Amino acid sequence: KQPVNSKLNLPQSQRELCVRPNAHKSLTAHPKLSVFDTGFAAWAAKVAPSQLLTTPHVWGGLVENFVSLELLTQASWISSASQIYHWRQNKQEVDCILVSPQNRYVAVEVKAASSVHNQDTKGINLFKERVGKNFIVGIVLYAGSASYQLNEHTWAVPIHHLWTTK
Repeated sequence: KQPVNSKLNLPQSQRELCVRPNAHKSLTAHPKLSVFDTGFAAWAAKVAPSQLLTTPHVWGGLVENFVSLELLTQASWISSASQIYHWRQNKQEVDCILVSPQNRYVAVEVKAASSVHNQDTKGINLFKERVGKNFIVGIVLYAGSASYQLNEHTWAVPIHHLWTTK
C-alpha cells in the first residue's frame, strides 16, 4: 500500500498511476487505479504474452485500462472536458463515467469480447436509475466491428471508433 500511496502524492503529470474516483462516494470509497503504461501493466500481470488472450480476467483488465486512459487523453483535448470517474454499487459497476460541466452523465462499459448483449448493460442500467434525468447515454465499447443499439439508452460501439470515424 505504501508504494502506491507515495506515487499518488506526485503531480498527475509524473504519476505512473491514474486515479478514477468513484462517481458517487456514498456507494464506495475506493477509487479505481489505471496504470499509464498498459504494456507495463501486462508485464506486471506476470502472464506470458502467448497466454494473454486466453486469460480473460487479465486481458479484460488490460483492455479496460487502455480504453479508460484513452478516454482520459481525449477528454483532456476538449476545453470543457468532462471529468472521468468509475461507479460501483454492490456487484454492479460502470468502468468510466464521463461527467459534463453541466453534471450530465455518459456511462461507458468496456468489454474485451468481440460481441456484447443487453445483459452487458446491467451496470449502466443501474447507474441510469441512480442519476435519472441527468443520464445522457450508455456506451459499451467492445472488440467487435459493428455499432448497434442494445436497448433504448445504450449502444454497442467498437473500441476502434475511438480513433476512426468509419
